[in-house]
Amino acid sequence: MVRVGLAHQEDLKDYYQEVCLQIWRSKDKFRGDSKWSTWVYRLSLNICLTLKNILESNKFII
Repeated sequence: MVRVGLAHQEDLKDYYQEVCLQIWRSKDKFRGDSKWSTWVYRLSLNICLTLKNILESNKFII
């Protein structure tokens, strides 16, 4: 999933590391309302979209 939203392959490791770190930091916030895999997927998607938006907004900064 992380790879699909990337414009540059060199960002893949950064995205992956950020996703893993955020999952680790947020694991205590998992309430059990959904399956663990669904929660991890949604958290990963949100992180990737946020990072992608940050990178796109920084394209125009000179």
